[in-house]
Amino acid sequence: MDSLELIVVVAVAVLLTGRLSRRTGLSEPLLLLGVGVLVGLNPSFASFALSPDVVLLQVKRDTLTDLRDSGRIDDIVLRSVQEVLDVEEVRLGRP
Repeated sequence: MDSLELIVVVAVAVLLTGRLSRRTGLSEPLLLLGVGVLVGLNPSFASFALSPDVVLLQVKRDTLTDLRDSGRIDDIVLRSVQEVLDVEEVRLGRP
């Protein structure tokens, strides 16, 4: 399954679950969990895998931005660490 198809399926599932939650009065997080389990059991999603390194890289970038936004680091430190993360991203082969 292509990445675009996956994004569309997940977005549609979230929107429909939100609408179903409002109509039925059930908890939206609980419905999202149930839909997530059902989508995860679908065999067409079995081959989808996300590298933990890619996830960790994004967490590092988000944390770095939060540190800068809170004033704990300045822009010079931000750019310096971003440069290291860019090299790591190229090493991982992520476009």
